[in-house]
Amino acid sequence: SRNGTWSQKELYANATTELFKMAGGNAAIYVGVENRTENYADLYDSLSEGGVVLGSSGNSAGGGREVNALGAELLLPVMKNLEASLAARYERYSDYGSDFSPKASLRFRATPNLTLRASYGQGFSAPTLPQLTQKPSFSADSIVDRAHCIADGVAPAICDANPKPSFQINGLVISNPSLGSEKSDQYSFGAVWDVLPNLSLEATYWNTKITDRIVNM
Repeated sequence: SRNGTWSQKELYANATTELFKMAGGNAAIYVGVENRTENYADLYDSLSEGGVVLGSSGNSAGGGREVNALGAELLLPVMKNLEASLAARYERYSDYGSDFSPKASLRFRATPNLTLRASYGQGFSAPTLPQLTQKPSFSADSIVDRAHCIADGVAPAICDANPKPSFQINGLVISNPSLGSEKSDQYSFGAVWDVLPNLSLEATYWNTKITDRIVNM
């Protein structure tokens, strides 16, 4: 048997107000706060946990966390055709630590029917509760390995072909309670052209780089 539960309780509040006048209009700010409690359990029976059930994989996991967050966004109408915004979010997790993610963006109306946009920001992805708490579990993983292929008596030409043969090995997935978050840096730029009142064309380029990725090894 396998019993899973997930519960989440969330409290949040936000407010918006105008700050001061600029050439393009009134600057405004948004502020939000949040408190979130998460509880998770994925419980396997004792025979599955002990590997007695042939072909079973996975194992029990469970835990809880509390998250407190603060976010803000500042809208700046610099000119009638130029708008800038600055945003940031801070989150603190009771189990692994905290993270901060800022973002800046620009929106420029070059002509009445052509708008240019650009942004830069940083982000994060917190480790999940299963990644932090799961018990060691069996995993049948597929690999592509030339030496393994030849050692199994397969002709080298076949081992080098595309797609290359894959082999199944016995693996062990172990959680890591010391995991930190994944990080990202991204920038984008693009344009929107209003060709006709009911027809517009858009082109945007995104570039995202992720570091400290969480993967099974």
